[in-house]
Amino acid sequence: MGEIIITYRSLERVAYWIAIVVLLVLLIMSYVGDKNCDDAEEITAETDDDVEAGSDAGEDDETPPVVEDDPPEPDETCTDGIENQDETDVDCGGSTCDPCAEGKDCSLNRDCEEGECKSGECDATPDLSGDVTVEIVGTPQYTANEDTNVAKLTELKVKIENGEDSMFRGTLEMWVKSPNELYYLNQPMGDEGEGSNPYAEMSISSIASGASLSKTYTDDNFDQGYLFSLTGDYVGGDDFWIEVVLYDNDHSLVDVAKKKVTV
Repeated sequence: MGEIIITYRSLERVAYWIAIVVLLVLLIMSYVGDKNCDDAEEITAETDDDVEAGSDAGEDDETPPVVEDDPPEPDETCTDGIENQDETDVDCGGSTCDPCAEGKDCSLNRDCEEGECKSGECDATPDLSGDVTVEIVGTPQYTANEDTNVAKLTELKVKIENGEDSMFRGTLEMWVKSPNELYYLNQPMGDEGEGSNPYAEMSISSIASGASLSKTYTDDNFDQGYLFSLTGDYVGGDDFWIEVVLYDNDHSLVDVAKKKVTV
């Protein structure tokens, strides 16, 4: 077998070629790396362009949402089932709507269709005074004969209020009296002196508890046809009195009302 002899020169040549190979490998690797980076940058740029173009296209194609305005508020009325305007309860009370029924909320008496506003609620229960009263409303009307000075009543308005807790029935008598209220003038054909019979007598059939009765009597109600004189010593003035006397069913005196009439 032959002997292999390695000299320094041989080693030097081997090292030289190894160095050349290594340099070639490094150059190749450097070239490939730069190429890959350039390709990656191009791909990234193209991707960004595509994304941006897609975004722009999406913005152009997308329809903006329609924003609807809130519907207008309905008009406030007295029949909308809502307590609005200046109503004190639903659809009643206040200055616009009709008054409220009993039991509904209120602020003033005008907010209630009947009764009063008590503690913020319409209350139709009357406050009873415990008395039955009568009053003459307005001025009684009469006609007179200028030649004889004999007069006759033609109209009388009265109002009776029942403040008791039960039904009232009774009788209303009407008298004509002198200015000093000492003489009755309601005698037939103007006879002077103390009257024994009323000028007229009217029956009061029934007035419920807490209720009132307003009545206008005319000459048709004065069926006795009594006249009264406007002259004589006992008259002595330019006026006379109308007196109404209210009795209950037992003919017990209940109330009296008077009104002066100027001749």
